[in-house]
Amino acid sequence: MTQSHVLILQHVPWEKPGRILDSLDDLGMSYEVMNIAKEKKPDLPDFSDVSGIVIMGGPMGALDTDKYPGLKAESKLVRAAVSVGKPLLGVCLGHQIIATALGAKLKKGSEPEIGFAPIKRIDKHDYFSMWNKTLDVLHWHNDVVTLPEGAQPLAKSAKTKNQAFRFGSALGCNSTWRSPPRCWTSGWTSRAW
Repeated sequence: MTQSHVLILQHVPWEKPGRILDSLDDLGMSYEVMNIAKEKKPDLPDFSDVSGIVIMGGPMGALDTDKYPGLKAESKLVRAAVSVGKPLLGVCLGHQIIATALGAKLKKGSEPEIGFAPIKRIDKHDYFSMWNKTLDVLHWHNDVVTLPEGAQPLAKSAKTKNQAFRFGSALGCNSTWRSPPRCWTSGWTSRAW
C-alpha cells in the first residue's frame, strides 16, 4: 500500500501550515511544502502521486495571476482534484483560490476583517460537529468570494457570508483556523484521507 502524500502550497514564508502539519504527522501522512506562486510552469509532483492538496494563505489576491502566474496552476489543480474526488483544503487565500477556480466571484469586502472574531456554523451539518455553534478564529482578509454554484455553505461571520464551504472533495476556510487546537483538521483529514 502506498503512503498518502499531501501537497501543500505555501505562498509566503509567514503563512505556514502550522497545525495542519501536526495533524498530518499524527495521521502518519507524508507531505511536501512548495511555493509556486511566481512560477509560470511550476515543477509539481505527479498528480497521481498526490493523495490530497492544501492551499495556504497569502497577501496576494486569488486572481493576481499577472504578478503570480503560479496561481493559474493552483486553480488547475483545484479543478483536477475536485473532478476526481481528491481531498483539497484551502485556508484564507487558498479558500478564495478554490472558490474562484470553481466559478465563484471575487471582490473586495466592505471593509477589512482583521483580528479574532467568531464565525458561526450555518445550518445543520456534521462537518464541524466538533465545535459549538460559534468558534473564534483569526481573520486577516479584505477580499471575499461568493459561494461556487452547488457548494454547501458551512460558516459565516458578521462581515463575510462565505467563511467556509464544501464543494465535493474541497473544503474552503476563509479564516485562519490554525489558531485553535486541531479541531477542524482532525475532523476533515479523518474523513477525507
